[in-house]
Amino acid sequence: MSNEHDNAFAATWMGIKNTFVRGPAIGELSEAMRGEGRVALVTGASSGLGFAIAVELARRGMRVIGAARTATPALTERLRAASGSDAIDMLPVDLADLDSIDALLDALSERKLVLDLLVCNAAIVPTGDARTAQGLEQMFVVNYLANHVLLRGLLERELLAARERQPRVVFVASEAHRGAKPMSIDPLGEYEAFSIGEVLERYGTYKLALLTLVSELARRLEPRGIAVHSTCPGAVDSNLAREAPRWSKPLLRVAFRLFFRAPAEAAKPTLYLCLAPHLEGRTGVYLHQWVEKDPDARTLDPALGRA
Repeated sequence: MSNEHDNAFAATWMGIKNTFVRGPAIGELSEAMRGEGRVALVTGASSGLGFAIAVELARRGMRVIGAARTATPALTERLRAASGSDAIDMLPVDLADLDSIDALLDALSERKLVLDLLVCNAAIVPTGDARTAQGLEQMFVVNYLANHVLLRGLLERELLAARERQPRVVFVASEAHRGAKPMSIDPLGEYEAFSIGEVLERYGTYKLALLTLVSELARRLEPRGIAVHSTCPGAVDSNLAREAPRWSKPLLRVAFRLFFRAPAEAAKPTLYLCLAPHLEGRTGVYLHQWVEKDPDARTLDPALGRA
């Protein structure tokens, strides 16, 4: 693992480098791409990229359920005001707590909602380890396991199912997966303490695990008429710097403003995966910003995906 992953400045530099992507764009997000009559669930919708995705889906006619720890009436009003739509609501969920995910599934079942779109956007980059209510490591749960548990619950309860149109599941991932150390399945998820110097290494590993899951889901869900896609949005001007040392935050904020894209702009490729008619019948698309490419070859290994 290169030392570019060792601290907040390294992560910022990596984000800046990944902003410059070569290759033809898959397409562009047009105003004609809309979602009337469809229902979406967006995790991490309280701020940053998730907020921007939820707002734009609602603006384009979808009924949107945002899920986040901060699911207050004030936040719901902010989302509605930004989208110009009342068809957007928030439900509380702590993705670090598997019982909280079950409670979210119960709330969706009570509303008798069947989703056409799931956007798994939520992620964390903490300063170190933390133990969850189930005794697992928080970063592993939020960045990987919660997505698996949520999607499995939706499928088991038939809250995500093929109807007139092909449902889509879109995972927000990261190019950081390419630099991850080889992944060992057996200890994956076992609680282990780690320091701030190991955070970005683990972040890459969990994104590698996530994209391996995405590839396996694309294979398994295609016969059920469900498409599974993923994306790296590139460098996004978000609140990532909140975990950096206090003395470094002013410098990081300047770098964010100069080189990182605003969430509304960075969200567009993800929205394209959610809405583009051109993708009907396709599954397993990975976008690095606007460029379609293959993820790391390790994520495509069927044996690893099954494991």
